[in-house]
Amino acid sequence: MLLIYRQSAAEALPIWALPLAAIAGAALTALIIYRLSYRKGRKTSMYTLILNGVSLAAGIHALEIVLIVRLDSTKFHQVNAWIIGSIFGNSWNHVAALLPVVLGLGLFLWFRHRDLDILNLSDETAIGLGLELNRSCFLYLMIGVILAACCVAVGGSIAFIGLICPHIARRLVGVRHSRVLPASALLGALLLCTADWVSRVIIAPDEMLVGTIVALIGAPYFMYLFLKKPV
Repeated sequence: MLLIYRQSAAEALPIWALPLAAIAGAALTALIIYRLSYRKGRKTSMYTLILNGVSLAAGIHALEIVLIVRLDSTKFHQVNAWIIGSIFGNSWNHVAALLPVVLGLGLFLWFRHRDLDILNLSDETAIGLGLELNRSCFLYLMIGVILAACCVAVGGSIAFIGLICPHIARRLVGVRHSRVLPASALLGALLLCTADWVSRVIIAPDEMLVGTIVALIGAPYFMYLFLKKPV
């Protein structure tokens, strides 16, 4: 059934329609959050960004529920599968559509790995090394938003991959972004493929949504990180 839903959605829209719409919506949301958090002459606080992001996400989620309950049963199952996260029914056409964006922005981040390393330092040190904090934070925030929006448009909200894979990568290769970025990408791909395989065999011949398996793997590890190193 899920394959039928994904095929009907693919036939109704061009393959780039969802990623472009996702980028537009995510960029608008990120701009609103950044504008609410921005203070002239001061570095944008990560805590302020998070709090404003959580508040706006709650409002968007409420609007999302209002829209979902008005759908018919077929569209409801389709949207619900996307919210949980699934790559079942996707094809190499989706890979080809996302590859230029993911590869291009990924290489850009890798070539700018020194800026990302500097952002891990204190504000005074980063300024002393000539980095414009607010401009750099905004640039990399928007790049992250575009990458996440494109992937979510195709695979749904498989959130824990982006939360836990960078932490695992830092434990394996250190904190330098020249190593963390490719390691995170490889670990994310490995986790997603493993979770997809598990989702296909755990209740075969039926299939679980891959987002559920990733959450079952990711949530305990994320709780372990909080217990290991409280915020």
